Amino acid sequence: MVESNTIESKDIVDPHWSGYLEVLKNNNIFACVQDKSVLELASNGGWHSRLIYENNPEKLVCVEPDKFFMEPLYDTFASQHENIECFWETYNQYVEKEKTKFDVVVCCGLLYHLHSPLDCIEKIINIHQPKTIIIENFDVDYEHLNEEKLNLCGNAFTDNAKQIPYNFFIPMNKWKEIFSTVGYNCIKEYKWSDYDVKHSSKEPAVMMIFNNE
Repeated sequence: MVESNTIESKDIVDPHWSGYLEVLKNNNIFACVQDKSVLELASNGGWHSRLIYENNPEKLVCVEPDKFFMEPLYDTFASQHENIECFWETYNQYVEKEKTKFDVVVCCGLLYHLHSPLDCIEKIINIHQPKTIIIENFDVDYEHLNEEKLNLCGNAFTDNAKQIPYNFFIPMNKWKEIFSTVGYNCIKEYKWSDYDVKHSSKEPAVMMIFNNE
């Protein structure tokens, strides 16, 4: 297993991420990426990326639109490994140019930030055709729905600064049904509730691993 600076990668964000990362590592969430091609959306500072890389993927492609994370994601991590590539753009911008198939797609902490999360999932399934999809999300209470930042990684509508002040939120208990209709079954599910007060949900975050084999 590749050794990398895992938990320390959370130092650029709030300390509450430390417990979250420990849950992912202790449950070996990303064991399924070994020897696989992996696309990670909204890579942020690279704390998921480091955990993915510890499990020896064949290659890892990180898509992150915010260059604020250039130092932790690229300078101190991705640039040190030949099989990691970073794209500094939204997912919509990336997929306009890249139609590559991947074995695994990782989509953590992104869907509740999108105006149209189902559009994102449809693109993943139809274009990249992964065998495995990993999502992490949480139910946002209705009264707090519009408090979450939107358009962090591209939307069905536009990437050109046109903000629609509402997202088409899909509750976590519906994702299994949605994925099952296109042949993906949930093979693992994890829940935890150690998010701090800045997160608007009273519900635990949920990570689901879907597979269509």
